[in-house]
Amino acid sequence: AIDRVILEVGQLSTAGVQAKGATITLDVSTQPKVRAQVGQLHLVQPNNTYNDVDVSCIDLLIKEPLLACYHGSVAARGGPTGQIAMNAAGSYDTSNGAVSISGSEWKVAGATTRFAGKLQWGTWTLNAEGAGLDLVEAGKLAQPWFQLPQGATLTGHLNFDLAASGQWGGRMRAQLE
Repeated sequence: AIDRVILEVGQLSTAGVQAKGATITLDVSTQPKVRAQVGQLHLVQPNNTYNDVDVSCIDLLIKEPLLACYHGSVAARGGPTGQIAMNAAGSYDTSNGAVSISGSEWKVAGATTRFAGKLQWGTWTLNAEGAGLDLVEAGKLAQPWFQLPQGATLTGHLNFDLAASGQWGGRMRAQLE
């Protein structure tokens, strides 16, 4: 019986993604788990590069119609936040095409955040919350999409709770507290 499959890829390029030095390990010996490591990952949109990408799942379920990771982690250096390190989970339901993701303990602009999102039939939802968001750092992250009027500044920290939903490529609704 095969207990482990390891795939090593020196370089992979598509129209939107370039990856170098990738290793994917699937271990089905006792408790199924998977780990993907990429030396360098470049996303054409929004033009971000990540190094030392490490995505792992230590509680993997592969049972039709569900493909799920109930306990995983994501880590990388680079991108707009400088570093990503968080707990993560996700699932794909082949019977209805639903994709769900969640993450926690992700440090963004000084805040410890958690989020959960779902995409199904062209509709999406996202719920996020965080504590201690540094408004100066958050403003720098938001600059590609949002700019304060000239002369206006933000300072301080804030706790937030965001609920957003919409149609893929269409209207969006968001509530921020």
